Amino acid sequence: MNNTLITYKDLFSWGTNELQAEKNTSEYESKYLICLLFDIPLKKFDSILNTKAKNQKLIEKFISTIKKRKKGTPLAYLLNTWFFKEKKYYVDKGVFIPRPETERVVNATKNLISEMNYELTDITILEIGFGTGVISIELAQLYYDLKILSWDINTQALINAKKNTTLYKTKNTTFINKDFFEDQKTWGPIIHAEKPVIIVGNPPYIPNNHIKNLYPIVWQNEPIDALAGGTKGLDFYIKLFEIASQGKNNSLVLEFGLNQETLLKKIINSYKNKKIHIISAKKSIPKVLVVKNIYY
Repeated sequence: MNNTLITYKDLFSWGTNELQAEKNTSEYESKYLICLLFDIPLKKFDSILNTKAKNQKLIEKFISTIKKRKKGTPLAYLLNTWFFKEKKYYVDKGVFIPRPETERVVNATKNLISEMNYELTDITILEIGFGTGVISIELAQLYYDLKILSWDINTQALINAKKNTTLYKTKNTTFINKDFFEDQKTWGPIIHAEKPVIIVGNPPYIPNNHIKNLYPIVWQNEPIDALAGGTKGLDFYIKLFEIASQGKNNSLVLEFGLNQETLLKKIINSYKNKKIHIISAKKSIPKVLVVKNIYY
């Protein structure tokens, strides 16, 4: 492209077009890259589109980074940074990259907390598969008195999440580098107590035999353990519903995949005293499941 006298809109259009093979992500990837390189707040992006991009070195870096991205490396790994809730977070290679749609898990959890007639000090958040730590850290920034425990089996994720904890100076998050399902010693007493618990997360929900139907840039780079959810993609949900049902004041806020709503509702209907709320989205975007007070 001609690098002289171009606007941010020109860069955005060129970047989006270059990444059109991944049509569901090309626009937001191009937008994020511009904002990260040129240090533009996401919320101001639309207002600067017609402004000329004057820093030639950054223009060249934008172009070269898009080209590297086309060769198969995620932008978040190339920059070691990505946006979540309009904030910059460290993202290390080999750690699951935060998606914009997962921001709705934070929003839904916030809404659920606001509906609870409890002091924040009485509520515990358990996150499953923390990755970069963005969900827990966002909640920690919103609620200083909230107790948050988070699990991930990926050692690199633990290192990454601790970097982001330091970045945002959160004090009420504990990241645990273990398999959640094998750490009953930690979560058991919390789940069985009478105080409210909210299990949150973006569990692996891709059916195992569908992994390679994803864009190659996803399954060739990001940890398979963060993607593969068993034969129907529901293994984690079945286990988490069972665990949450062991108490009488436990709820869940979980992202789930396309075409899984009916199956999830069927599983949940075997439990008593549950209130189900599905937060819908566009056809191509995963949804969020909120289950309140689930038990047999």
